Amino acid sequence: MIAKLIWNKRNDFVFGKGFSHPNQLINRAKRDLDLFNQIQRQPDGVQGTKDQAAVKWIRLPKDWYKLNWDAALSDTRGRLGVGGILRNSDGQMVGTIQAQRHLRLDAFSGEAYAMMVCVNFCREMEVNRFILEGDALRVVKLLSGAQEDWSYGGLIIKEAKMLLNRFTEWHAVHTKREGNKAAHVLAKGALSLNEDVYDFEEVPLCVQHVVASDML
Repeated sequence: MIAKLIWNKRNDFVFGKGFSHPNQLINRAKRDLDLFNQIQRQPDGVQGTKDQAAVKWIRLPKDWYKLNWDAALSDTRGRLGVGGILRNSDGQMVGTIQAQRHLRLDAFSGEAYAMMVCVNFCREMEVNRFILEGDALRVVKLLSGAQEDWSYGGLIIKEAKMLLNRFTEWHAVHTKREGNKAAHVLAKGALSLNEDVYDFEEVPLCVQHVVASDML
């Protein structure tokens, strides 16, 4: 785990985040382990194991990717957690992002903001064709349609669509919460972070069991 976090320090430098004090690596490793232990003690699935078992990875066309995103809000701390996981056509993880922002937003605006962060992540990963999947139905509908929404969240989506149209091809898809669990766990964990965290190729410990169950 420590070696993975040292790699994250290098990625932060590449993405222009600079270096962090080594003690932060130890603290991050402890938080990852605490979150993993917490997840293991929770019952499987929000709506029961039967519903969760029905959500499995569906193979994508060649050269396509799928990005799942989610947001977590802490009203007491005025924070937004962002979680995103990018997988290739075979379901293998390509990268994840966890980000935390000092923002006090409503649920819709928070989901829209998290989506925008994750779309930028896809751009940085040089993805050309991808499916953008989340459990925020209102966000997905606005992404897929021509309806105007002049709220703060709607304006974020409007800007995101301009960015998305620079990709070769993309589709926005809605899924239930049990189909978006990995991104949800990443978003919840991001609330305790002090800096953005990127993982490439190696699945973060806190979502390993979720990703593995999707592939069964």
